Amino acid sequence: MANYKDIFSLVQSLGKGERRNLHILANQWGRQPLHLQVLEELYRMESLDMDRLRQKFTSDDRVIQRSIRKILEVILQTRSIFEPGPRETIAREIADIRFLLEKGASGLALDQIDKSLAGCQQRELFEEQSQLLLIKRRLTGNIRQADEEIGKIDILHRNLISYLSLRERIKADLEDNRTGKNILCIRSILADELLLHAKSAISVKAEFQRLSIRFRIHNYLREYESMIQDLEQLRTLLQANAEILDETGSELLEHSFILANVYIHRMQGDRARALMHSIEQMELFAADLIARRFENYSLTQLGFACDFGDASAGNAVLNLIDRNFNRYANSISPLMQRLLLFMSAKYLFYRGDFEQADQYICKIMAMAAVDQFKEFVPFAKAIQLLCAYEIGSFDEIENKTRSLQRILASHDTQQVIPARILQMVKDCMRQVKNARPRILNDFFQGKDSIAASEFHYFDFDLYLEAKLSTTDMLSLAEKRVNTQAIHGRPAQLG
Repeated sequence: MANYKDIFSLVQSLGKGERRNLHILANQWGRQPLHLQVLEELYRMESLDMDRLRQKFTSDDRVIQRSIRKILEVILQTRSIFEPGPRETIAREIADIRFLLEKGASGLALDQIDKSLAGCQQRELFEEQSQLLLIKRRLTGNIRQADEEIGKIDILHRNLISYLSLRERIKADLEDNRTGKNILCIRSILADELLLHAKSAISVKAEFQRLSIRFRIHNYLREYESMIQDLEQLRTLLQANAEILDETGSELLEHSFILANVYIHRMQGDRARALMHSIEQMELFAADLIARRFENYSLTQLGFACDFGDASAGNAVLNLIDRNFNRYANSISPLMQRLLLFMSAKYLFYRGDFEQADQYICKIMAMAAVDQFKEFVPFAKAIQLLCAYEIGSFDEIENKTRSLQRILASHDTQQVIPARILQMVKDCMRQVKNARPRILNDFFQGKDSIAASEFHYFDFDLYLEAKLSTTDMLSLAEKRVNTQAIHGRPAQLG
């Protein structure tokens, strides 16, 4: 009953402005609910009279008690008219607690402190949690217990800061991977980080960061089986701690796409398909896809479709891009926009839709600041020439051939164009006056006539991981690698 007395005292202490805010809120709801009718009655009372409330509203004590408790929530709602984030929410709750203490409602303030402490612990807001414990210590006088709890929070806070700092150090090392000298350093950091984990109790969020660091290091070291284990541990951790999903789910998606690209480049089609399917089944995928990972998902699926001739995956992602590209173009970096269009054109070319592929390339070339796409211009021009050749636009072939020859003369062709496409271009140039060659008729039947080891491709993992909007393309040119994988299945040439 003490809390009900506190609420009654709180209602009686409200000023005219505070009561006006309550009435504005009530008018927005239309018909007044019971708790607001009870509130009006409490205004008129000189002392809390439960019998009067039963007589006027209902004889059920539980309904009256719920209504009185609801009044506190309504009063606190009037103090905020926006939807804050987690940190702003706790800051407002602390302000509410101080408001209650000023009004003398110490019992209500203590209840609100316990509620806010639970929210801080769930969101790992350590500084706010310490503030609440200090208020509670002054309110209850239990200094020793509060100091012990604050000490534990400080340890968790320091550990989290250490892990975040460690993560930044490792990310810097991963970006400077032009030589192999950092491998020993990274292994040393990984060992130190594991030792720190073994000696200290850490929070769930810090554990996620630890596993995330391991994944990035194993990706850098190309230890793919360890990456699989790291990713599985990350997913298990999130399934057991759904409260950190909003903050960490996007990073889990990023790691999943990196591993999917590893499978694609190693020609492990079944594993890539299974991982992409599991990504699509993730609880956060639908909401997070368009907001933050639309381009990563689309590039991964297009790469899969090109490498394995998967028409269903390719057609599905083309529909996704067509529906969402213009809508979300402002949130996608200019280079990523061009890559999405380029990979779409590449897939359409492999599929045999030459006219549509040519339209995509023309759209790329018409976009402003095409120099941001300069690393891919030779490849795009080569596809455009082959499309004109296949369509039979012989009037355009001569101009396109001359344009491509100038570009090839100023580039290392083995670096900028896959060998299979380069072979097609050379064949096209030789046979301009002859019958068109059969270039890709057998693509989706999976017939190969050239050894996989002859090909080069762009390592799209580097682009996805380096966040293309802030990466220097010239430095990425140094990071290209040759592998045993095909970026697109070749077909027999005529």
